Amino acid sequence: MSSLPRAFLSFCSEHGLTREGAHLLVGFSGGADSTALLEMLHLLRMTKQNVFSISALHVHHGIRGAEADRDLRFCKDFCEERQISFTAMQIDAPMLAKANGLSLEEAARNGRYDCFSRHLDAHPEITHLLTAHHADDQAETILFRLLRGTAIGGLSGIPAVRDFRCGTRTVTLARPLLRISKEELLQFCEEHGLSYVTDSSNLETDCTRNRIRHELMPLAKSFNPALSKSLLQLAEASLRDEEYFADEISAVLPYFSDIDAMPLDRLRKLHPALTSRLLRILTERALKTLRGTSFAEHPITAAHFDAMLALIGDSDKPGSTYLPGAVIFSVFPAGNRCRFSKAEETISVPSGQTMALTPGIPVPFGDDSVCLIDDGSSGCRKNIVHLKNIYKFVISTVINSDTIKEGIFVRGRTDGKTDSYLCGGSYKRAKDALSAHKVP
Repeated sequence: MSSLPRAFLSFCSEHGLTREGAHLLVGFSGGADSTALLEMLHLLRMTKQNVFSISALHVHHGIRGAEADRDLRFCKDFCEERQISFTAMQIDAPMLAKANGLSLEEAARNGRYDCFSRHLDAHPEITHLLTAHHADDQAETILFRLLRGTAIGGLSGIPAVRDFRCGTRTVTLARPLLRISKEELLQFCEEHGLSYVTDSSNLETDCTRNRIRHELMPLAKSFNPALSKSLLQLAEASLRDEEYFADEISAVLPYFSDIDAMPLDRLRKLHPALTSRLLRILTERALKTLRGTSFAEHPITAAHFDAMLALIGDSDKPGSTYLPGAVIFSVFPAGNRCRFSKAEETISVPSGQTMALTPGIPVPFGDDSVCLIDDGSSGCRKNIVHLKNIYKFVISTVINSDTIKEGIFVRGRTDGKTDSYLCGGSYKRAKDALSAHKVP
């Protein structure tokens, strides 16, 4: 116990990893990090008199040829020596990358976590999935996100604990080494006489993360030798802030349960820091509800959120903005509401039934679209630019809004005598009125 890092012991105790009946599955590559993690757990298990169980899963990615085969043999032998249950699974990362348009690194990661999920689903006795991410990985992740562009929440880096979905259940994904540096892990391996394998692809600089590790991190540490520790503190501070905002959002989220009719005034009263985070949750919900998709399939950029925030603003003009995934976000100040809806959705309206029109928002109607422009402003006109040649058949009529009792609506044309409306003191059939306006 005395030889195990204090940060590791504290983490295991805090998150119940060593409780009686726990079963920990370790993602085991054979590298120094996962080898150190598995050895720490093995030593801790013996000290605790085997009250918890350990197993290891190695994923062969179908790359690096004989070197990858060597890694698999090492992992198998390591586990057999310590009587740790071992499983190996194989994927074809190059094929996955080509089929899904991903980098080899992304495809390998996705395939690896898919293996974790399938293995966990087949073994319900396993309670936790553990990976060997450490403090230097955390620092690299934060730098990577800063270079790519990230919201404040992205600075919290890799979560120490999160839920991991596997088939019909959820297990805890934990990372016990996040507060331990790579140097400390190498020292642990040396002190305990542990051999490990080295992935030669990690030494290359042909991907962004490896360049950060081998080029940017050493340069940055020449300015601040304690860079990893500083970025770890930044991640923890960011996580605390995000937890606070999560509590604040939970208090107002019930008011926005209906994505078709959300109160605009409540959105306007929120601090912008809360509004942007709430919009992220609501947009994710809208994508799932309306299209059965998520951010992963349709990334929402900062520009999209800026457009939504601009619409919420304090203007009394209605407006809309189109989001990835064929979803529209619209605001209606006059009605004190905003909503998410499907873009270019065809709606079949039975004969005789009506559909209400809202200023500035196109309503698909059968094979055509109808849009009520309340004031002809550019803010409203921009919402109908996707309607082909609409300028050729717009009918413009001045109406006294005080005489409108039940709103403005559209309905399908009928052949009966009821298909008429009051015009100039007398009723005209729709057919005659359209003919007078020279509408085909």
